[in-house]
Amino acid sequence: MKDLLRGCIICDTIAESKKVFEVLTTLEMYGFDVVQVKNGFGSPGLEFDPTKYADIKIILKMGGEYFVYEELIEIQIIQRINLELKEIEHLL
Repeated sequence: MKDLLRGCIICDTIAESKKVFEVLTTLEMYGFDVVQVKNGFGSPGLEFDPTKYADIKIILKMGGEYFVYEELIEIQIIQRINLELKEIEHLL
């Protein structure tokens, strides 16, 4: 199992998604290390195509002096419209 803890951050704009991404990838001082980034947008510029589902998944390792145990966590950054698409697809 890669991660035991998962979370989702829902954003309304690409600018919000970029800001969340920047914050999550700079948390080393708090005991979080970036292990992997899966950019579903397909480009570093986070280009948004409303006709396609896309998200960003960041795998972080939490550990260091702030935590008793080391653990991998996954945080998904997703546009609200894509979350709604995902929920509709799961119903079909």
